[in-house]
Amino acid sequence: MTLEKQQKLEALALRVREHIVRLSTDGGCFTGASLSCADLLVYLYADCLNVRPDNLQDPTRDYLFLSKGHDVPALYGTFVELGFIDKARLDQHLSTDDHIYWHPNRNVPGVEFHSGSLGHLPSVALGVAMDCRMRGQDNKVIVITGDGELNEGTVWE
Repeated sequence: MTLEKQQKLEALALRVREHIVRLSTDGGCFTGASLSCADLLVYLYADCLNVRPDNLQDPTRDYLFLSKGHDVPALYGTFVELGFIDKARLDQHLSTDDHIYWHPNRNVPGVEFHSGSLGHLPSVALGVAMDCRMRGQDNKVIVITGDGELNEGTVWE
């Protein structure tokens, strides 16, 4: 990776962290979990995955499943910075009038599957990966898990 590319990603991750902190000031945000995932999500969406606002329905796109659902402020901040959603939607994060809330929601462009119950997204992602392979495609399928589900739920079992 070039120094210029690294600096661009670092600046993007800083803006994502700024979104996380702003969301935290109103309450209801898992700040530590979100901050811990900002760099990873920025790298994956900005440099690694073939998924963009204009190819969300393309069956050849890559897939990211955020099983660590409390990191959703980092995901939504990344989506704002990369043009998946409008920044103004983050102002609705505690409102029942929008789907921007504290777990990934499929009604938000770019979210492949909701999270909530610990440990179910690795199984969902496995099914998606198997489907891609059966269709002869080479999509990347990535799951981000958290410590909570590694200690209970279907991942632990």
